[in-house]
Amino acid sequence: MGVLRVSLGCFIFFFLMFLSTCNTRKLDEARNAWHSGWWAMKFVLLLISLVIPFFIPSDYIQLYGELARVGAGIFLIFQLISVIEFITWWNNYWMSDDRKKSSYSIGLFMLTVFYISSVCGIVVMYVFYASKTSCSLNIFFISCTGVLLIEMMVISLHSKVNRGLLSSGIMASYIVFLCWTSMRSEPGSEKCSPQTQETGHIGWAAIVGFVVALCAIVIATFSTGIDSQLLIYTAFSIVV
Repeated sequence: MGVLRVSLGCFIFFFLMFLSTCNTRKLDEARNAWHSGWWAMKFVLLLISLVIPFFIPSDYIQLYGELARVGAGIFLIFQLISVIEFITWWNNYWMSDDRKKSSYSIGLFMLTVFYISSVCGIVVMYVFYASKTSCSLNIFFISCTGVLLIEMMVISLHSKVNRGLLSSGIMASYIVFLCWTSMRSEPGSEKCSPQTQETGHIGWAAIVGFVVALCAIVIATFSTGIDSQLLIYTAFSIVV
C-alpha cells in the first residue's frame, strides 16, 4: 500500500507539471521558464505531492492501484516505442556504410551475441518452464516469443525494409527477457514452475530485472532526447 501511495504522489506531481506546461510553444513564455527552471519550487511541490496520498483513505488508494495497471500498460507502449527508436539509431550508427571496418565488426559481433542469447533463452525456457505437455500456457507464450523472433529477423532482411539484423536482434533479446521474467513470476506451487518454494529474499533475477528495467527507462529517455534535437526554433517558437 505504501508503494501505491508514493506512486500516486509521483502521478500528482507529474500530472500537475503536464497541465502547467502543456502546449507551451514559445521560448519567452512564463511557462517555459517554469518548465526549465524553478527547481527549488518543484522540489517543494514534489514533497507536497508525496505527502498528500498518505492522508487519502485506503479504499481510494486501492482504486488508484487498479487504474494504474492501465496507465502502466500505456506507459510501457510508449517506452517500447522509444526503445525501438533508440535501437534503430544504434543500428544505423554501428552498421552504417560510412563507419570504419572495426566499428562494423563490432556491430556484427553484437548482433551475433544478441541472437545467440535469444535462441539460448528460448531453449532454456522450454527446458525449465515447458518440460511437460500439460504446461500449455507456458508453451504458447514461449512459442509466440520464438515466432516473433523469426518474424523480426525475416522482416529485417526483406528487400523493402533492409535495415539489418542488429536492431531486430536487440529487440529479440528484450522480448525473450520479458517472457522469461513472466515465466519466473509463476508461484513455486505451480506444477510448471521449477521453483520448489517461495522465499522472502530478493534473488539475482529480481536484481537483473530491476537493472534491465532501469536501463530501458534510461534508453527511452535518451531516445526522446535525440528526437528533441529535431525541433526547429523559429522566431522564438518551437516548430515540430
